[in-house]
Amino acid sequence: MEKNIIITAIILLISSAGWTQSFGFFAESSILPEIMAKTDIEDIPVKTPGITQTGFYFLDRGKYTEGGLYFASTRGMSETLRGQTTPEGWELGILTGIKIIDIFNWLKAGIDLKIGAGTIQIYSDYGFIRELITGTFEATGEITIQATDWFYISGFAGYQIIGNYSPGKPFADFLSYSPVLGIRLALGER
Repeated sequence: MEKNIIITAIILLISSAGWTQSFGFFAESSILPEIMAKTDIEDIPVKTPGITQTGFYFLDRGKYTEGGLYFASTRGMSETLRGQTTPEGWELGILTGIKIIDIFNWLKAGIDLKIGAGTIQIYSDYGFIRELITGTFEATGEITIQATDWFYISGFAGYQIIGNYSPGKPFADFLSYSPVLGIRLALGER
């Protein structure tokens, strides 16, 4: 089932490339996150070096706005009182933003919003614990430097929340909230 969802997500993203002006890759990591994950046995409070997301996106850019789709792979590593747990999964969502500053036509700044849904599987030293359908909400400030007419480098910082939709009580059985730092590389028109 999950394999079919991932293939469908990739096909949707690739097909969206026909109406977008640019595509790119991104990597980001949460900083000092607080994560709470519940198992069927007990709550597992988690301290982790971070949840990392890597992926790609397609964007259509206007004079002051941008919008498109993204696909990301999610992975984290954490230590608990009972050993290591590893949340990992995937996500498909919408990336949208507003350009606030455009200086000399090569330095830009703006605000971005990322909203997505996906799955996270939680593993421990003892094996698979459970799988959750999750939602992600992320707001970031972004600074973009135009390296060439077709290549852009962006750095961003903001805040990210990842929580479960089901099973269980929404945003209670799994919740990660943290400041986030990342980088985006884009090719195409901006």
